[in-house]
Amino acid sequence: MIDQHKLKEFLELKDESPKVEFKLKYELTGQNKSKNLDELAKDLLALTNTAGRAADDFAYLIIGAGDTLKPDGTRDAFDVRSSNFTAEQFLNIVNARCTPPVAEFRYEVIDQGGNFYGVVEIPPSPYIHELTRNLDTPRGSWQLGGVLIRRGSQIGIAGRSEMKQMEREKENWSGVSADAKTALEQLEEFLHDPRKKIAVRRLVLEEAKALHAELNKPEFLAKDSTAQNPVLNERIAEYENLTRNLLDLFVAGCYHGGDELDSVWSDALTVVGDTTDEGHASDAFLRLRRFPAMLLFYAGGIAAIAGERYKTLAAMFHKTKVRRWRMQQSASEALPPATVVDRYDRKELSEYQFSAMPLEFHLRNYLRTSLAVVIHTEDEYLDCFTRFEYFFALDGLAKSNGIILGSYMWESEIRRKYQRTYSYNTPVIGETNAELEQDGAEWLPYKNGIFSMNWEKFLDFKKEADKKLSETAQNFMLTKNY
Repeated sequence: MIDQHKLKEFLELKDESPKVEFKLKYELTGQNKSKNLDELAKDLLALTNTAGRAADDFAYLIIGAGDTLKPDGTRDAFDVRSSNFTAEQFLNIVNARCTPPVAEFRYEVIDQGGNFYGVVEIPPSPYIHELTRNLDTPRGSWQLGGVLIRRGSQIGIAGRSEMKQMEREKENWSGVSADAKTALEQLEEFLHDPRKKIAVRRLVLEEAKALHAELNKPEFLAKDSTAQNPVLNERIAEYENLTRNLLDLFVAGCYHGGDELDSVWSDALTVVGDTTDEGHASDAFLRLRRFPAMLLFYAGGIAAIAGERYKTLAAMFHKTKVRRWRMQQSASEALPPATVVDRYDRKELSEYQFSAMPLEFHLRNYLRTSLAVVIHTEDEYLDCFTRFEYFFALDGLAKSNGIILGSYMWESEIRRKYQRTYSYNTPVIGETNAELEQDGAEWLPYKNGIFSMNWEKFLDFKKEADKKLSETAQNFMLTKNY
């Protein structure tokens, strides 16, 4: 930490600098608490990202000092002792709003000339810290995904060239780098190095934002206004083509990625799922705009199950927000296939001649190739696909969003499993019940947060939910053929 002499030098500076900021006070209680917490986080994050260009490159936030040097060489002062700030408090505030988490702040109250200042010392970080939520401060708003930096005494969002410069300078002493490779090649390299979590997040979100931009180009949206239902298949093919690169990242990342990356995929889904209702399009094509998010959700969810990354799956279930009819909704509200192509329009899909659930049937066939890089047998793929749709259905019931139909109730699936179990009951229900009997509360899907309820309540919920799903499956098979 700096001493009184160094603090005196700072206080005598004519202006703030990229790595020294003065703040008279932060009011973290009262009516404007939320805005002021965001203001504090903004200031600390900007200093954190601006510092760290070398192993000894520190930054400082001086609390209790006005930001204007008066003609007599002094600044307005405020005694910070009544605020009772701590370094841990600052870390908690910042880390609730950024990724990756900041590792350390140091804080000390220093008496200088009879005034008591709070000095936050910010050690160099090897990472670039990105906002994980919007900030609404008294001085303006800052958007999720932004990287805050200081330019002189002002705070702004880092541009691409500034990001590249930061990466190079931090790499010189930390080893964190972003190689000029394909997105998938970079991801595969980053996934094996926990230090590169921010690189993974930045890579995936950049791809998500690029896809969102393509999906929302006026000329692309305009196609919906002239389209007719018989070309739903063509529109789906366009979505699949645009989504392919990000889908490959989802498959690799959700299968191989550690728990520290679980929120990356839900955040990327939220970006892609921020659809628009603009244009003179029919309801069928407005609903279909959620197809890319649904496709990524299925791919990532199936890969997470194959890799037993249940925290990743839980994050996608609980943290994803998708815009549906101008409202932000959960995955189980906005992404069931029946909400993307409803029962009136599904007859226009080419798969309808094979299945009464043509979109689910299409997804199962389309994703098989992409997931083959992590799921190597047909039986394993079908098991993971069915289990994903079953967990999706349980999540829908847990959130009171109704029953989500899926392959777990297909006659073809039941007949496939009959070869192993000799039971015509809904197979995935029996399999998960057997796992629960063996593992108890250590059952990985429960332990990792897919079902956010206590153990006894979960057992009661699953029993009742399974009963509903079994009855629905039986009724479905009486009238539908596969």
